[in-house]
Amino acid sequence: MNIKDTKKFFIAVLFLLISNWLLAANINLQRGIDAYNGGRFNEAVQFLNQALKDSMEKEEKIEANKYLALVHIALGNISSAKDVFTDLFMIEPEYELNKDEVSPKVYQLFQQIKLEKQDIIYKKQAEKLYLESKAYAKKENFEKAQIKIRDALKLQPKEDKYKAYQKELDQMKKEWETKKALNEKIANMIEVEGGITIVGAANTRREVEVKTFYMDKALVTNRDYSYFLEEKRRKPPKNWVGGSYPLGKADHPVINVTYQDSVDYCNWKNKKLPTEEEWERAARGPEGLIYPFGTTFSRGLCNTSESGIKDTSPVYMHKKCVSPYGILDLAGNVWEWTSTMQEGKVILKGGSFKDGADKAVAHNSKKEKASKADKDIGFRCVLVLEKE
Repeated sequence: MNIKDTKKFFIAVLFLLISNWLLAANINLQRGIDAYNGGRFNEAVQFLNQALKDSMEKEEKIEANKYLALVHIALGNISSAKDVFTDLFMIEPEYELNKDEVSPKVYQLFQQIKLEKQDIIYKKQAEKLYLESKAYAKKENFEKAQIKIRDALKLQPKEDKYKAYQKELDQMKKEWETKKALNEKIANMIEVEGGITIVGAANTRREVEVKTFYMDKALVTNRDYSYFLEEKRRKPPKNWVGGSYPLGKADHPVINVTYQDSVDYCNWKNKKLPTEEEWERAARGPEGLIYPFGTTFSRGLCNTSESGIKDTSPVYMHKKCVSPYGILDLAGNVWEWTSTMQEGKVILKGGSFKDGADKAVAHNSKKEKASKADKDIGFRCVLVLEKE
């Protein structure tokens, strides 16, 4: 017998066992009812107790408890009848005995028990709902958690514990929603810790304070940019054909985008372009490295002219071309727009597939007119979180 057949066999056996278990419960329930109707009350107690030990559906449990309570009344065991009716009310708090099925005396006793036990039942039911609410909250299912605690308060509106927990739950939900919104905002972004940052080459070196921010782990791709164009009904880059990006280049960085194109995309994502200082912080790390990946150049590590690719590459292709923070392609592939202006032009960083190691150093930059759009210019975005 192979594994598949063995699995089928055990499922069949399990199904048979469950079926027999349910059948036994139904048989004991019916025997108990028959014994009650036949006046064999002690025998009925045995069958009904056994039925309640077995697995049954909700309606069958209600039926078993009802007849067991009636048996105890017939035997004069009023205290036991009260306990059984209490169990029944825990299953169905609004249960009502059909007065046409029992004597007026029994029905009157049932109503008396229901009235006596109602407060206890509601307390137990409310506590059960409270615990269920906490269980749902633990799983971060706050919608169901709130429903459960509201139901608990309907049963016990003056219970301070439930009132306090409802307020706590509302706060938990608010914090969870804030956290969820933040996680959605920073999806596929890397946190870059702020601090004193070394910017520029040896002859222009300066130290500036940079606040903590998040940067896109990878360059904005053709696929990413297509969603923006579709929603905003914008004109595509000049290398796209028929409104579509080049075949097979969905995950390549978008190119032929101007400074304003880049700004508009980042704004659409509720982000912005990095400043030159932020870009260098992300590329060089707190130690001010020469290259994003270290202090010496390594051929083929990034998509520079030394790699021989002579074109853009997928943004996750060069996994070792990574900065101290885990950000990819901050050397090579495409030049990246920043938001820093100098002498009426915009500063770009990082070098491209057309440039060699000398342009891939993290402090290197070039200046272009904001209207420039070329096959080796792309961008990525950053997000600076405002403190509440």
